[in-house]
Amino acid sequence: MPDPSPLPLHAQLPPQAKAILGGSSAPPHDYGPAPASQTVPPHDPAAYDQSIDLRGEVCPYILMKTLLAFDGMDGGQVLRVLVNYLPALRGVPAGLTAYGHAVLLVIPLEGGQDEWQIYARRAARQVGPVRQGG
Repeated sequence: MPDPSPLPLHAQLPPQAKAILGGSSAPPHDYGPAPASQTVPPHDPAAYDQSIDLRGEVCPYILMKTLLAFDGMDGGQVLRVLVNYLPALRGVPAGLTAYGHAVLLVIPLEGGQDEWQIYARRAARQVGPVRQGG
């Protein structure tokens, strides 16, 4: 079982994903540490309330279907999203945080070839995309 330690998202990505991000293990944008209200404790990959399998889907549909799944969930519940589309490892977490949800963990699917799990906690109340700056 993978170590669920709270590493930054970019540090948890497989080498193939890092190649898409320009071969760097650094995040594409560094906004500094998250505010205390947005810090996420370590997450147990076995703990989730709902799971959706979006393998075979591509962006933007993966993000759209993930947000629709959150519509049927209560605030604080955890959703596991299964994907095999490499750009989703960057786009889905960015989109979810833009809507105020917390990305808990992004890890490879055990035994899966180029398949990953994204764990996210639904916000207490979903808002539109949060824009940085003015």
